[in-house]
Amino acid sequence: MSIGEWFVTEASSTDEGSSDIVLTGRSASADDGDTEPYRWCILIENKIHAGLGNPFKLYEGAIKAERKVCCVLGVKFTDEERKSVPASWHFITHEQLVQSIKGSLGEHFIDADDRHLLLLKEYFMNINRLYMTPDGTIQRERLNVMHKHAKEAPGTI
Repeated sequence: MSIGEWFVTEASSTDEGSSDIVLTGRSASADDGDTEPYRWCILIENKIHAGLGNPFKLYEGAIKAERKVCCVLGVKFTDEERKSVPASWHFITHEQLVQSIKGSLGEHFIDADDRHLLLLKEYFMNINRLYMTPDGTIQRERLNVMHKHAKEAPGTI
């Protein structure tokens, strides 16, 4: 998908898979968005309730760009997880991303497409839900109560 001079794609596949999101900018000599090397590239590996067993170096090498930033986007990261990923990759939590977007949204709000704002608001709400119960304890407690009382209200589970 092209957004002005930005291109959003899935990374070039390797035998080991592909990264989740790739944002690229046209090189000065490119006629279309698929030409490499790109002027710049942002590689994003999105992790929600998933491990970090990806071939990050292969992902990084799959795209040729003059300037490249590689990010792991997730809910939270342990020290062990941080050590398992190449030092060239940055860690960003969804919470940090949401706060950054909210901080700069004001200057773009008037010109933004209402459909995009709706999707952004939905993203904010979903991320807030993740941080409200990061270990799922509230959901588990509710399920246990529902199962305990399932005989009293047949058909609810």
